[in-house]
Amino acid sequence: MDQLPAQPSEKIANAMGALDEAVAGNLNALPSAEKNELCAQAKSIVLSYEPNSRVFYKNVKSFLDGNTVPISQVPDGLAAMRSKVNASGSINSKANGSSQRHLEDLQTLMKMYQIRPKAEDFMDTPISLADKVTIPGPEHVPEPLRNILEKKIALKEEEANYMAYKYAQKYGDSPLIRAAFREYYTTGLLSIQETCWRPDPRGQSIRIHAQDICSQAIDENPWLNTAEMRVLIRATGCFPQDAMSFWRWTTINRLTYLTMKEVEKLQEDSNQDPSVEDH
Repeated sequence: MDQLPAQPSEKIANAMGALDEAVAGNLNALPSAEKNELCAQAKSIVLSYEPNSRVFYKNVKSFLDGNTVPISQVPDGLAAMRSKVNASGSINSKANGSSQRHLEDLQTLMKMYQIRPKAEDFMDTPISLADKVTIPGPEHVPEPLRNILEKKIALKEEEANYMAYKYAQKYGDSPLIRAAFREYYTTGLLSIQETCWRPDPRGQSIRIHAQDICSQAIDENPWLNTAEMRVLIRATGCFPQDAMSFWRWTTINRLTYLTMKEVEKLQEDSNQDPSVEDH
């Protein structure tokens, strides 16, 4: 006879059991409010998994470990991906030294801005973007436009989950991969609402055009040099401070994604380097 699906009370019992087993040793040293918030988030992770799945024990512990130790002591979150990169041989200094430097800069920024995967990145559920964007009420956004926006968000969710699946197949499932694509697609949607561009007497289309140009540039090359930035700023016809503010905001909100892409570049360089032996 097939086993009946677990009732909510059973899943909650499983959640509490997972918390008891997976809670990090230093959780008790946290302030009461912070401890309760982490426990609530950890419970939501557990409840997203099928009953009796041992996977959630590991993910709850990983989530709590990453959120209860000082940020300066958090180990490199991309260690698993790095090990995949090194699987066919070590990455030597010839394999794109710029990526190595970029990784060091990104890791410094991640610690500076305390970037960690969120509880949702550990859940056994699809990446959600709908809860990241607030569509104004009907008095501001007509129903036909609202439907278009909702469809666009749904399409971006499908893209995010597809890309996370592709990378999971290549590197193994990881909360860092989910976090990377959550960041990438969330910033793309939020930039529609949270503009860095001051009002322009020439009209709204000037600001939209400027943001489109800068978005395409940072997607293709997030490491633009000063000369390249100046050329782009001239092309947008906007204030330099606005463009720099947009690039800064996008970079800070995509640090996990940028780090993942640099690791991927190292792998590609390693595979193309004849000095790296194939195994």
